[in-house]
Amino acid sequence: MQGKESIFFSDPLWEPRLAYLVNVFDQLKLNLKLQGKDQTVIHFVDSLRAFIAKIQNWVRKINAGNFAMFQNICEVVEGEKELDPCFQNEIINHLQNLGQEFTGYFPDLESIDLSFIADPFNIEPDSVPDPDQDEYLEMKIDSGVKCLQKELSVKEIWAQKDEVEGCDGGRCFTGDL
Repeated sequence: MQGKESIFFSDPLWEPRLAYLVNVFDQLKLNLKLQGKDQTVIHFVDSLRAFIAKIQNWVRKINAGNFAMFQNICEVVEGEKELDPCFQNEIINHLQNLGQEFTGYFPDLESIDLSFIADPFNIEPDSVPDPDQDEYLEMKIDSGVKCLQKELSVKEIWAQKDEVEGCDGGRCFTGDL
């Protein structure tokens, strides 16, 4: 092969770099995990937190010389005792930058507390924003809602807007999230 493109193929790190990118882009299918009619803000926040945690874990492992989470790299460099230290640093820098970009897009991700939505029957009222505490307490104590808890998912409970029939005549929490 001739031309300026051939320089890439003569670089011994070209194939491991490509393998790394394939692995990372495979993990970046995060957007598919966040799509669909049954996805909630809880799922969205948890998925993003998990992805950022994975990036941090990958950096930690790569610092220790462990590339097991990048199957394509392992296949490409099979038989080599150690990966090129420059390539290892490239990956670490790239992953750190990727983590910073995600954190930049979602700076308050770690401070978001969704416990009153995810498990509304087992939290203290102080965990609920002040304007919603009274309505939250009514919902938490409501026999009809407790009956619903046994039959419906948390998502379905929050989706209820009208009177609940067939569960001791109780009503469901109507507050907006």
